[in-house]
Amino acid sequence: MKKLLAAAILLLSAANVFGQQSQPSTEPQTGDVLRINTELVQTDVAVFDRQGHFVDNLTADQFELRVDGKPQTIAFFDRLRAGSANEELQLAAARGVARPSGATETVNPLDTGRTLFFIVDDLHLSRQSVERTRGLLLHFVNSEMRQNDQVAILSTSGDVGLLQQLTGDKTVLRAAIERLKFRSERETDIDSGARMSEYQAFNIIEREDNGTLYYFANSIAREYYININAAVAMTISRARAILQRSSALNSATLSVLENFARSTTQLPGRKLAFFISDGFSLSHTQATDAYARMRRITESSARSGLVIYTLDARGLMASTSGAENAGIRDETNMQARAAIGDIAGSQESLRVLAEETGGRALINTNALGNALTKAMDETSSYYLLAWRPEPNSLQANRAHRIEVSVKSRPDLTVRMRKNFYNQEARTPSASRQNSGERNARAATPESELAVVLRSFYPRRSLPTSVSVGFLDLPNSGISLTTTAQIDTAVLNLDSLSEGQKAVIDVAVAVFDGQDRYVSGYKQQFTIQPRSSNSTAPRRALLNRQFPVQPGLYQVRVAAREEQSGRTGSAVEWVEVPNLSQGKLALSALFIGEPASSSTENSDDEIEATRITPDHRFSRASSLRFVTYIYNAAHAPNAQPDIALQVQIFRGDQPVLTAPLRKVALASETDLARIPYAAEISLSSIPAGRYILQVTIIDKIARASATQRINFVVE
Repeated sequence: MKKLLAAAILLLSAANVFGQQSQPSTEPQTGDVLRINTELVQTDVAVFDRQGHFVDNLTADQFELRVDGKPQTIAFFDRLRAGSANEELQLAAARGVARPSGATETVNPLDTGRTLFFIVDDLHLSRQSVERTRGLLLHFVNSEMRQNDQVAILSTSGDVGLLQQLTGDKTVLRAAIERLKFRSERETDIDSGARMSEYQAFNIIEREDNGTLYYFANSIAREYYININAAVAMTISRARAILQRSSALNSATLSVLENFARSTTQLPGRKLAFFISDGFSLSHTQATDAYARMRRITESSARSGLVIYTLDARGLMASTSGAENAGIRDETNMQARAAIGDIAGSQESLRVLAEETGGRALINTNALGNALTKAMDETSSYYLLAWRPEPNSLQANRAHRIEVSVKSRPDLTVRMRKNFYNQEARTPSASRQNSGERNARAATPESELAVVLRSFYPRRSLPTSVSVGFLDLPNSGISLTTTAQIDTAVLNLDSLSEGQKAVIDVAVAVFDGQDRYVSGYKQQFTIQPRSSNSTAPRRALLNRQFPVQPGLYQVRVAAREEQSGRTGSAVEWVEVPNLSQGKLALSALFIGEPASSSTENSDDEIEATRITPDHRFSRASSLRFVTYIYNAAHAPNAQPDIALQVQIFRGDQPVLTAPLRKVALASETDLARIPYAAEISLSSIPAGRYILQVTIIDKIARASATQRINFVVE
C-alpha cells in the first residue's frame, strides 16, 4: 500500500503540469467532433451575421463544402447546443450510431453545462497583465459561471498544481486564481539602459540588422566607456541570450498547449478553451519547430472538438519607446518602430492558434470581460457537418484545407477549423495486439491503479464516485469523512461461475490545498454474485475518516476490477473552516436516502442516512440531508436561537424555498455541535440537475452560514 500511494503522489506532482507529461488514456474515447475514418469526416461550423450574432435555422442545402478546393456532398447535418444533454446523442448519430428510442429531441437549457478551460500563459505575462488576468477570471467565477459549468484554470508554468482540475466548485477556482503570480522568467532582457525586445534581438541575429545592432552597441559604448568593436560583441551576445531565453519560454508554452489539446480527446462533446497571454512570436522560437508544434496542436484540437480563443492580456496597446523611458536619444525613431513590430510579432501566435482551431483572437481591446462573455455566447451553438471522402482521395499525414460557406450570403461569417489531418492507416488488430503486449509487460495492477489515481480526467468504465465532508467530533476534533462508491452493475456478475468472485482494488489519496499528501489507503474487496431474487442495489461503499486541520482538501479515488481491467476514478474537494475562530459554521451536507422511517433529530443522524456518493436519486425516493451547526451563540444556561432555511436551485434559479424554520433543541443536545436532519420528497421535482442549499441564521450573533451540494433527480 505504501509503495502504491508513494508512487501516486510522485506521479501526481508531475502529471498535473501539461508541459511536463502528457496524459495518455487506455479508456475508450468518444465524442470526437472531428473524426476521421474510411467512412466519415465531421467538423463543426459556426455562422455569424455582421453584428456577431449566431445565424440560426440554416439548412444543409444552404452550405457549400470544399476540401482542397473540391466540392463535397454533405452526408449529415445537424444543429447542436454545446454542453446540452443532447449533444453527445447528436454526435453519435453523425458517427452512424442510432439514437436510443425515447431520446428527447429538445434541449433543456436549465440543465446544460459548459466545459471551459482557461490556460493562463504566466510564462509570458507582465506584472500588469497578471493582475488584469486575475481580475478577469475572478469576475467570471463570481458573476458569469453557471450552475452546471465545469471549469479548469491551468497555467503554462504549472504553478496551479492540483488545483487545475475541471470543477464546478468556485472555492477551488478562486484558490487556483490566487496561485497565478508574476514570474521573473518573463523578463528576457534584464540589462540596464534601453530595453532590447525579442523582435530586436531576432533582427540582430537572424536578419543581420546593422541599424539595430549599432543602436544598442553605441548605447553600450557610451555607458561602459569601451570601444565600438567590444560593444558590438556585447550586443550580439546580449541578443543571443535574449533569443535563447525567450525560445525556452516559447517552447514550454507550446508544449503545454500541445499536451493539453491531446488530453482533451478523453472528454466527449465540444470543448472551449481561452488562452490568455501577452503573446510571443513563433518565428523567434529556436531549437524546436514552432510551426510543427502548432500543427500538432491544431490536429489534436480538431480530433477532440476543442475550440481555442486567444486573449491578449495587454489590452489596447500604444507603442512606446523604451529609449525614451531610459533617457536615451532615439533620433531615428528606431525603438518606436521596433515596438510596433514587437506587438505584431507577439500577436502572431495568438492569431494562428485561434484561427487554426476555429476560435477567434481577442486582441487590442481593454474590454476583455465583455469580449470573453461574447465569445462564450457565440460558441454556445454550432452546426455539425459530415461528409464522406472518395477512397484514397486524402493523402495521409498532411493537412487538408477545408472551406465552408453559405450560398448567396457573402455577408455572413463562417468560423471553423481551417485544416484537418488524415493520419496514415494502420492495421487495427496488429496495433491493438502490440499495444496490449507492451502494456501487459510494463503494467502491474498496482501501477495501473496508480495511473488511474493520477488521471487528469475521470475514468468511466467502472462507475466510481466519492462524497467528501467534514465533522467536528467530540473526542478527535475535525475529521474528513469520505464515502467512495463503486457501481458494480457493469461487471455482469450473473455470468460468474459458481465460486467465482469479482475482485476490485480501490485506492484513496487525500491532498491539501498546497498539493501535499495528507493521508490515504488501499483496499481490496470481493463481490459475490447476487441472488436471483435480490433487489438490493449493486454498489460497494467504503467509508473512512481522516483527522485534518482547517484548509482546502482534494480527495482522489481510483478503482480497478481485476478480471475485466475496467477502471474508474473520481475527485472531490472540500473546504474545512477554522472552527477555533468562533464563527458560526455548518458542517458539510451529507445527503442520501433514509435508512429508516424516522426523520427526527438524534445522535446518529448520519447512521440513519444511506449516503449516496454519486448524488443521484430516483423521483420515487426522498432526499435526506444531515448537517451539524457549530459555534452557535448562546448565553450561559440558555439555548441558541437558530433558524434554518432550505432551498433547491436549478439553472441558478430557486425552484423550492422552504419557510424559515426554528431549530428545535432537546435538553441533552450538545450545543457545540447541533445536529439537524430533514427529508425532501422528490416526487414533484422533475428530472434534472439541482443544488441543495441550506442556510442557518443565528439571531443572537446576527450571523449566517451556508452550505451547498449538487444532486441529480432521474
